[in-house]
Order: sequence, then structure tokens, then C-alpha cells
Amino acid sequence: MSEDLFREALSLFQEESYDDCVKILSTIIDLGSEDERAVSYLIDSFLRLGDIQKAINAIRLGMNFTSCSTEFYFKSAKVLKRHGLYTEALQCFEKASNFQPNSPECVEGKASTLYALGQIEKAAFEYEKLFRLRPNDLNLLNNIGVLYSKIGDNLKAKEYFDRCLERDRGNGTARYNLSCLLNKEVPQWHVGMLKDLARNDAYNKALNTVVKKGDLVLEIGSGSGLLSMMASDSGAKYVYSCEKSSIIAKSAEKIIKKNGYNDKITIINKNSKDLLIGEDLPDKADVIVSEILSSEFAGEGVFKAINDASSRLLKPNGRMIPESGELMICLFEKSGDLLDELLIDGYCKYDLSDFNDVISSRRYLQQRADMSFLSNPFSANRFDFVRGMLRSTGTRLLNIDIQRSGECMGIAQWMRLNLAEGVSFENSPGSDSHWRIICYLFPRSICVRAGDILPVQMTVLKDAIWFQAIF
Repeated sequence: MSEDLFREALSLFQEESYDDCVKILSTIIDLGSEDERAVSYLIDSFLRLGDIQKAINAIRLGMNFTSCSTEFYFKSAKVLKRHGLYTEALQCFEKASNFQPNSPECVEGKASTLYALGQIEKAAFEYEKLFRLRPNDLNLLNNIGVLYSKIGDNLKAKEYFDRCLERDRGNGTARYNLSCLLNKEVPQWHVGMLKDLARNDAYNKALNTVVKKGDLVLEIGSGSGLLSMMASDSGAKYVYSCEKSSIIAKSAEKIIKKNGYNDKITIINKNSKDLLIGEDLPDKADVIVSEILSSEFAGEGVFKAINDASSRLLKPNGRMIPESGELMICLFEKSGDLLDELLIDGYCKYDLSDFNDVISSRRYLQQRADMSFLSNPFSANRFDFVRGMLRSTGTRLLNIDIQRSGECMGIAQWMRLNLAEGVSFENSPGSDSHWRIICYLFPRSICVRAGDILPVQMTVLKDAIWFQAIF
């Protein structure tokens, strides 16, 4: 009887008499038969009638059957996914995959559904499987790279972008994605830092001064591995260097090996706070060297990292490079060139000056020799790396002596590093340093007179410092 009813229902479906078809198919199902064909056509009839909810209910009915075909599960999965029911869609794709584990369509459906569910790592795994089934689909390599970058596995992301470009050097999408990844993982300031001869010379001199023959040296922040190689040449018995970026760590390993130091230096792909004595390092270090600094000194979690390293990873009476540092400030004079670089004026007859109100008053300025100062350089804050960079958040009032009368535009700030006894490095205005000057602009320029005092408020935050004049 069921077979006769099914033939009648099929005829009505082909005639596009979907309402009548639904009645007969429902009768077949009510008879208690697990007839996959009846449920499948019932789903299609509801979809053609535009009754999505009833189609979904029919899918759920079929999913409770003892067993259905791959085609049923796959079709049901696509309907469920199209209407945002990703968890149920995933169940259907998985059941379809049990029958045909190497079906590209099933694997792709499962991968895209996992992505929709936010299960990025599992989605990447399925897309890797799909690439093995479709080895000529280079877009998959690029897309897998994007997925790994989303979950922070940047080294693996780079590997997939590189694989795509190895097979298609002109693939603009992969090259763009790789460039975005590298810009995020390896900021452009690395170029200026590595080409900063004054910085390199100062660190080389400090290492030769501080490192003794047989010392165990730890570098925090491998970068290119330059400081580690310098430390090795300064007499270190062995150098361990930690780097939290997997891409930079891999590059440092390559550079260390290329320069012949692979038996003297070990790169550890970890944040310094995760290093363990006895596991990553055989013992506490005699010397710790670092340059995890920024223009404002206080950024990049430098305080927390240095305090942790000096207390956990350094031997008693151990040495650190830098051993201390200072935040330097100075009042700078208003000039036409600085106005052009730091403030917006206008164009032709158009006054654009109000746009300055929506730009931060804290501006970065490239090194320049033509800044004029109205006060002497002033040490606003000092940090001791060896004893721990103890500091408290809050505000402090600094009284700046005016040395020369003029119109003051703001406060210039830079850093001075005391690398070792007799060895210092400073990115003071006009130097050749790659580090930029930070300018804290006043709401308006003020006239100051020689012999006066200008109060400056320093606000110390968790990982930042702010300066402003009180007037």
C-alpha cells in the first residue's frame, strides 16, 4: 500500500501539486514506515510551498530514522545551513561523512559549517583535508592561511600563504594576506631599529663591558638574533633567547644558523614570563639583555616583563642590560615647520583647523635637528631594571625651569637608556636614533619667560605615561 501511495505522491510532485503531495506523503509517514523517500519529497514539497519551518521539521523527522542515505543527510545539511541552523547542519554533514569520508562536497560543507559556528581550528583541519582531495585548488591554501591567522597560529598561516605563492607567484590575494600578516607580526620599526648604528654600537659596547667569560646570558625579545650573537662574541658560555612571535623566532633561528652560532645560541618561542628554570633554561642567567621598549618607554608591557625577569630569571648579583632608564622631557618652542608637521591649518581659502580637536594631542615626530627648546632636558622618571622597575600609578607634579623666553607649543619626550657603566643610548631630539620623539601639544601655545617655572603634571598609568602642562 505504501508503495502505491508513494507513486501517487511522486506523480503529484511532478505535476507541482505540492499541497496534495504533502497530504499523501504525511499519510505514508503516519503509517509508521521509515521511508526516507517520503520524507525527502516532503521536505522538497514544503520548500516549494515556501514553508521553511515545516521543511525543517521534516528534516528533523528523517534524522531520527535508524539510517538514511548520504544524499539525504547532505541535502538536509545544506537546507539547515542555509537557514542558519549550523549545529544541526553539522550533525547532518558528519552523518554524510560517515558514509563518504572522502567526499569533497561533504568535507567542504562540514568545514564551512564549523567556520560559521566559530570553531575555526576544526574548520582549518577540514579545509586541510579538502585540499588533499583538491590539490590544485590554490584558493584553499590561501583560505587555510587566513583561518590560522584568525586563531593566532601565524607561523602556520605564513606556511600556507608561502605554499600558495610557491605554486603561483602572481597570486595577489595570497601576497596581500601574507603582507598583512607580516605587518602585524613584524612591525616596520624593526627595519629602523636594525639599521640604527648608534643603538647597535651602544649595545655591542655594553655587552663587551658586562658579559664575562663563561656567563649564561638570556635575551628577552630575540628579534633578528643580533644581540644574542653579540653576547656570544662577548664571551658568553651560552645564550638563550626568548621570542613570543613564532614568525620572528623562526627567522631568528635561520639567522643564527646562517651566521654559525647554532651551537652557541638557542631560540625559545615563548614569552619571557612563561620561561621555566630547569625546563627552558638550565639555570638562572648571569646577564639578561633586552630591548622591549617603545618611544614612550612604558609600552609593550615592559614593566611587567622586566620585573618578572629580574626577580625570577636572574641570579643574585646578576647584571641587566639596560641597567636603568629615564624618561626625559623638555619644553619646545613654536615654529612654522613644527606647525606644518604637527597641526592642520587649511588649504587655500578653507580653514581646517577645527580638525585638530578630534586628533590626539599626543603626536609622534620624526627625528629633526631644528627643534628649539625653552628648558633644559629634565629627567621625569627613572626606572631601575636590576632591582625591579618599581613604580606606582598616579600623578606627580614636575616644576620645569624656563631657560629661555618664547612661545611654548608643548612637551617633547624621549628616553635615555643606561646600558652599562659608562655606556648610554638616548634618542634625544636631533639624534640619529630610529625612535621617534613624542610631543604632547598644549591646547594653545603659551608665552613663557626665562626664570619662570611651568608646572607639568605626569600621570603614570599601567602601561602608559601622560604629560600635560598646568596653566
